[in-house]
Amino acid sequence: MERKKVLVTGGAGYLGNVLTRKLLDEGHQVTCLDNLMYRQKDSIFPLATNSDFEFVHGDVRDDRVLKDLVPKHDTIIPLAAIVGFDACKQEPYNARTTNQEAIELLGFIRSASQQLIFPNTNSGYGTKTGEVHCTEDTDLEPISLYGQTKCAAERSILESNMGGVVFRLASVFGISPRMRVELSFHDMVMQALTKRNIVVVEGNAKRNHVHISDIADGFYFAMEHYNKMQDQQVFNLGSDEANLSRMQLAKKVADYIPGTAISEDTVYEDPDKRDYIVSNERLKEAGFKAKTTVEQGIKEVTKGFSIMISNDADRNM
Repeated sequence: MERKKVLVTGGAGYLGNVLTRKLLDEGHQVTCLDNLMYRQKDSIFPLATNSDFEFVHGDVRDDRVLKDLVPKHDTIIPLAAIVGFDACKQEPYNARTTNQEAIELLGFIRSASQQLIFPNTNSGYGTKTGEVHCTEDTDLEPISLYGQTKCAAERSILESNMGGVVFRLASVFGISPRMRVELSFHDMVMQALTKRNIVVVEGNAKRNHVHISDIADGFYFAMEHYNKMQDQQVFNLGSDEANLSRMQLAKKVADYIPGTAISEDTVYEDPDKRDYIVSNERLKEAGFKAKTTVEQGIKEVTKGFSIMISNDADRNM
């Protein structure tokens, strides 16, 4: 692939940190636009030594910033978002303006000649039976503000007539320089390490999962095959082998970390009622398949979290 100038908004975030490094390793120039709302500057600081990396401290909702940056780049990857059920519920204004309105603003500024690769979430499939595979043609029925704002942003891209590639991402796991401990996958590992017990809520609810490096590789694949992928535009990005219920995932974690018990909370009701399994066949037919297994992810996250808590008196095992 020819060398490209890539703008990654939210490039200092959990996924952004991994994707930015992937793009730099492949020889591209990367501009990271981030407001550092989580004070994660240390995660991106080491990239200052790379001459192909540029950091801009700013907000994706600022039209002056976007009007200056967007025209200078060949590829736009807008990762900046308020992510997850709880975060969006706590900050509904920031969720709507960042997840949806900033993408609509980007649509007015970018040109059809620029690549746009957008990450939606497969939480937009909402509450299904947990038995029938959701495909890209399945109706979107988001039940959370997070899903609603991301699906509205997807719709604005698809209706723009300027093209683009949309990924509906599975639940993510894996190590990043800007780590997220609260992800359900990671939380189970942390519970196992620190308490030797995993508490499972609504254990039959199923989700699809994907490793963070597979997402970064998927975005890079879309850059390489952009023109072909625009014909279908929307792709589920996850692992078919990682369609698991919460209880199934907990058992895999417990199998890897000796002495871990599992208890199920039958009183608490999770307001995030998502329950679905997802087909990633369309993306496989395009030529890309996620490679990292859930078992590999558990091993990796366990190793990382063991380092994280090794000198934490409050979490000593």
